[in-house]
Amino acid sequence: MVALTANVPEFQPGFESVDTAVQAAVPFNGVYDFVEPGPWPVPFGKTALLQERVLKRPFAKDREAFAKASPVTYLRADAPPLLVIHGSHDSLIPVLEARRFVDRLRDASDAPVLYAEMQGGQHAFDVFRPTGRPVWSKASNGS
Repeated sequence: MVALTANVPEFQPGFESVDTAVQAAVPFNGVYDFVEPGPWPVPFGKTALLQERVLKRPFAKDREAFAKASPVTYLRADAPPLLVIHGSHDSLIPVLEARRFVDRLRDASDAPVLYAEMQGGQHAFDVFRPTGRPVWSKASNGS
């Protein structure tokens, strides 16, 4: 979201004149569209998690807020280079979400868009080992 909303005044109140552009971004395991169903039977914005904990408003009454919170809304030709990474076996965010986003981003952006699909990778594969322990835990480093 940061990479795609650089210099959008609405997202930097009090700092509207500050350049917030980034050189590149590497999103992991992301959700990029809260409005269109995509790989889900209903839009991700309709989930209790998004409505109750994240946006704290009902999807049915404020669909525009969910669109504004969706990175896909801000795809543009001058987007910075992105390397999108997603696990092929992500059971929380289907890999189809990442593939769909990458396709749309490649259509919109003039910058390189790379995609790395981690074969067998589960959600948060970069944080948790297959055992479920964090990669930084004492138990994971032999201590």
